[in-house]
Amino acid sequence: MPVDLPDPSMLSGDTQEVMSYVILLLITAVIALFVYHVSRQSKLEAKFDKLQKQMIKQIARSNRAMEAVAKLPPPKEDYSDDQEEN
Repeated sequence: MPVDLPDPSMLSGDTQEVMSYVILLLITAVIALFVYHVSRQSKLEAKFDKLQKQMIKQIARSNRAMEAVAKLPPPKEDYSDDQEEN
């Protein structure tokens, strides 16, 4: 059985006012959710940028350490420990 919705012009003034407040509340909620999403996204991007910079610093540090190790002379063979054991 179909339900007939009342014609908005037939509604009382109070009902129309309540409906307009509900619509205004819904619009405000949508805007608030959008603002929350944008602010959260920018916070996540800032965290990502910070982590990316830290990772670049760590990679540069490890590259410098590997270059320093590569420049070291080869270790001298020390057989004194072997002779003491025999």
